[in-house]
Amino acid sequence: MNRIFDILRYFAFTGFGVLCLWLISAYLYNAPSGLFLVSSAGILGIAVVSWWSILWSLLVFIACIPLVNGLFQVGLLPVCFLSFWFAGIYLTWITKRFFYRRQAMRPQSIIGDMIDVLSAVVVLSLIAIMLQYPPDYVLYRLWSCYPSMMQTDPMFGPFAAFILLQGLFLYRIMELEAADEERWERFVYVFLVHVIILFVFYLIQAAFNLPAKHKGLILFSPFDDPHSWGSYVVVLLFVFWGISRTTTSPLQRMIGTAVAVMLAFLIFLSSSIATVAAFCIIGTIFLACTFGKRKSIVFLGVIGTCFLLLNLFPSLIEKSDHYTMQRYARRLLVKNLIGPKSPLAGRYMSADQALGILREYPLTGSGIGTFRRISPYYHYSDTPHPQRRENAHNYYLQFAADLGIPALIVFLIIIYCAFRAGLHQFVQDVCYRNVRRGLLFGFGAYLITMVTGHPLLLSPQQLLFWFVVAMLSIQYKAVSNTEPIS
Repeated sequence: MNRIFDILRYFAFTGFGVLCLWLISAYLYNAPSGLFLVSSAGILGIAVVSWWSILWSLLVFIACIPLVNGLFQVGLLPVCFLSFWFAGIYLTWITKRFFYRRQAMRPQSIIGDMIDVLSAVVVLSLIAIMLQYPPDYVLYRLWSCYPSMMQTDPMFGPFAAFILLQGLFLYRIMELEAADEERWERFVYVFLVHVIILFVFYLIQAAFNLPAKHKGLILFSPFDDPHSWGSYVVVLLFVFWGISRTTTSPLQRMIGTAVAVMLAFLIFLSSSIATVAAFCIIGTIFLACTFGKRKSIVFLGVIGTCFLLLNLFPSLIEKSDHYTMQRYARRLLVKNLIGPKSPLAGRYMSADQALGILREYPLTGSGIGTFRRISPYYHYSDTPHPQRRENAHNYYLQFAADLGIPALIVFLIIIYCAFRAGLHQFVQDVCYRNVRRGLLFGFGAYLITMVTGHPLLLSPQQLLFWFVVAMLSIQYKAVSNTEPIS
């Protein structure tokens, strides 16, 4: 069994290394002369820093994820170079660890084993897609004509595979390089940096409309849209709620609580129903576990009373001209959820398309990154949806449609093991117990938002999601720096 895992592991590591080489080489090959020089200097700097200290290189990279994405959103960067950056980190790390120091790549837990299996599945899926096209066409698109990031492009597969794999290998690097208390503790401060960046870009968008507000009203910077914004912000909310209960300083407690309250207020302003629902569900459980059942019942009663009053007196929000109120009216009033004009009708159609793909390809899926391109041609019910070309708005369904039901099962096993490891660390880690509590609940809230959304299709969210998984599940223990390759 170990031999099988080793084969899959080295196949996955090699496959992702090839993708990293392609991403950097193809980008530099097609970059204008000025950008070529800047990018070449940048990749050299990344390599030097990563060789010197992979821990600090990774720490700076993760801390800067919202910053880089925010600068791209406001137009101060020509491209969002997060994938380019991570490719440089990975290639330097694998060269130093595997070829120079000859250290083994075996993971520290079953999560790492499952991630290696899932990574191998993604690489195999990508190879199967590429084999469908003539070699000369593939080579031309990969080198002479940089593939499009559009999901409807036949050559979107390499990008889709890289987006997913970079998150998986971020976890693997952290598991091997940050699995002791002192190193883990440094990464806790990343959440503070993320909150500061979030508020700065949020204020910039509110004041200067950079980037342009969604529907003219909803703010989401430094992320790509209100839903992906909400998926990560709800994690930050619970983390700071936990931090506020960890410290003994009254001032730090007050600041942590204030940040959590502000984030909760912004979540309701975002009008992302999935995020609001995740906050209410997990918030109720959080209150029950932290303050007792009485306060959680009060919180749930307030939410239920508001929902009942809105449906008894719908004019409270129906007559508003504010887009956020109109959106809540469409999603929270029961009378609007029934019938062909229901805002959920499109979600049902996308789910029907995903089930149609799964009926045809239950074991392998249609191929990584193919869902949006081929979905109009598949349906599970008797009614086809030829005009519906969208994502599934359910990451679990889209993941299964792309990679198959076995791959989804592996993904769910990873999630289960992450929760189990997080609970174990919560019991063992007295010092950071409340931080881990916040991570547990924040991670649960993120998973709920993926039921009606697909944040992990975006590169920044993929990286942040697996960073949270690593912070939640990595156990404190000494990591051998001298283990030979077996």
